[in-house]
Amino acid sequence: MTTMAPREGTGTRDWTPPVGELRASALGACPRYAWYQMRIPEDERPVEPIGREVMMFAGHAAEHRYFEILNARGANWTLDYDLDNGFGGICHPDGLDFERRVVAEIKFTGYKNPAGYHLAQISWYMHRMAVTTGETWSGEVHLLDKYGGEPRVHPVAPPDAKLIQHLTRLAELHMAPEPPPGICKTPEDAGDVRYYDVAACGKKSAKGKEIVCPMARLCFPPPDDGMEVW
Repeated sequence: MTTMAPREGTGTRDWTPPVGELRASALGACPRYAWYQMRIPEDERPVEPIGREVMMFAGHAAEHRYFEILNARGANWTLDYDLDNGFGGICHPDGLDFERRVVAEIKFTGYKNPAGYHLAQISWYMHRMAVTTGETWSGEVHLLDKYGGEPRVHPVAPPDAKLIQHLTRLAELHMAPEPPPGICKTPEDAGDVRYYDVAACGKKSAKGKEIVCPMARLCFPPPDDGMEVW
């Protein structure tokens, strides 16, 4: 099984998790979708729209430049840190301030507030940094404006025991040998998951911008109409 080729020079992460390794960025996603996605080699996935490829590249480059500017202005962010992900692999927080014990997660987005899956990701990083260092870590989600506005910095409190238990359970579902059962309750939910579980997050796309989950046909196969071609 092949792995995704590294992204050279596009940001702070010139590395991608091996196939089958836990991805903290997927902890806020539908567990069934995440389970399949983390096991599909990059070269076997459907080709992404060119706009998405460009935006991903731009986001990594913007993240890299953002940290350069912050550190030039007196900040002390450590980049490219290999953090034990708790399941035999590593993950990469975007930035770590060891003096203040703060984890930074950077998102190049049009959002005004962190999404639920952003908070799940940074909460896992805070949890794993606390386990690694024996000290409590807080977090900051930095939202970089796609239109050049000032970044929005959102403080995030350290995860409590209940949240850690929830995220650990999700991580265990992702790493289980069998895929989790279907998460969405109805086919309508699966028609608009946008990478997260609609039932849990209560979010839907704007009209005309719905995104059909790639797992929808597995979770909700079409009824037998007697017209199969063998």
